[in-house]
Amino acid sequence: FNFVVPEGDLNYSFMINAVFDSSDLTSFSNTLSFYVDQPPIPQYSYISSVSVYQDTVRVVYLGENNIGINSINIYRSSDLGLSFTNIHSENSPVFPYEFNDLAASPNKKSYLYKVSVVDSCYNEVAFSNLGSSILLERKENNFLSNEIKWSSYLDWDNGVDNYEIMLNNNINVNDQFLVSLSNNNFSYSHDFNHLVNYPFDGKLCYKIIANEASNDLGINGQSISNELCIEHSPIVYVPNAINLKGINNKWKPLINLIDYSEYKVSIFNRVGQLIYELNNINEFWDGTILNSGRIAPLGIYVFLIELKNSRGQFITEKGSITLIR
Repeated sequence: FNFVVPEGDLNYSFMINAVFDSSDLTSFSNTLSFYVDQPPIPQYSYISSVSVYQDTVRVVYLGENNIGINSINIYRSSDLGLSFTNIHSENSPVFPYEFNDLAASPNKKSYLYKVSVVDSCYNEVAFSNLGSSILLERKENNFLSNEIKWSSYLDWDNGVDNYEIMLNNNINVNDQFLVSLSNNNFSYSHDFNHLVNYPFDGKLCYKIIANEASNDLGINGQSISNELCIEHSPIVYVPNAINLKGINNKWKPLINLIDYSEYKVSIFNRVGQLIYELNNINEFWDGTILNSGRIAPLGIYVFLIELKNSRGQFITEKGSITLIR
């Protein structure tokens, strides 16, 4: 027979009374007395932050050192808290404690975490608050505007103070502050029309930072979302005429929002003969015929633009030019 005492830090006495079957005969044992020491319960058990770093979720947990904690258990939920699975146990932890969840897919979904303390009697006590990873996603596709949305952060004692949006691109490779929003905002429309100039390549990467409101521990947490990168199709402007005696006596395409590794523009006459070729973004057509210096006859010509972007994808565009002499 086993009996678990309901409370510690008390004196207990036990004795056994044996009763003979179907009679009044009984026999008492000696008395066993002892003091039950209650392992100390942590004054706080707190998830300070849950942040995403590439494909890993990092959980920062605050506990109380030097009180005889045996271990901690880390639980994860992938169904919005309907169920939790113990994914890691750490013996004799030192706080603050960082756990990196390598098995998560934080770019696809949001996860909830909680931590429990196991005392020296192997009792699971002092469950923490919840902590959630922030999932940042693309909301809509608009011309020269990125619509993004994200999941709210849970569950600091006094909630989220604000959300900050960070931004980087090929011009500013380090995260730059974009805007700060109140704690009830979970979407944002970013108009990047002012960026549409060379050498901007059309790719923008965003992160969300949730800042904790003040708590009783005096340590304000900060949780970072996954990085969301949005790449736009190039904007190509092509003049439709070249007037050799006018102001517009040189011709070349204007291309924005693409980081291209290969560039080629071919100009053909109506029967498909190559008239001129550009292999550099700074080159232009002055109306001459390739390798001859002679002026091409007036008329309509066909151009073919071929680009290869940084991901190895080919982009082509074709149209016509009118040569005026």
